Amino acid sequence: MPTLHLVATQIAEPTTVPAPPGPTDLGVRSVFSDDLRDKNTNALVGQHTGECVLVRKNPNMWLCHAGFILPKGELIAEVLSDEAPKWTSAILGGTDDYDKVRGQIRGEYIPGTGPPNPNPLKTDYTIKIRVHP
Repeated sequence: MPTLHLVATQIAEPTTVPAPPGPTDLGVRSVFSDDLRDKNTNALVGQHTGECVLVRKNPNMWLCHAGFILPKGELIAEVLSDEAPKWTSAILGGTDDYDKVRGQIRGEYIPGTGPPNPNPLKTDYTIKIRVHP
């Protein structure tokens, strides 16, 4: 399987659903949705959506579950991560051409995008796929 290199452009601000009583308590959720474009051609190739839940404080740790809708199928990934600008997610599985895959997805926020800038947040993704017997 080839390595995919994609850029996600946020299409809407993440929605944070606070757990009472405040927005920084454990259980706060952030829901997101991105368009996926080929990094080399800028062609729209899919969608990326998911949610993160704050599961630990000091340092803040988020458990994130996301899906990647691609032309040849879908991938599901999950990560436990701090708020660093780089992370690696595990590919849990997929559908269609990706039904027997595992691997990793490396993500990194693109500097100069997202708040407080007027441009939407962009994330650079490298998806390394391997076929799992």
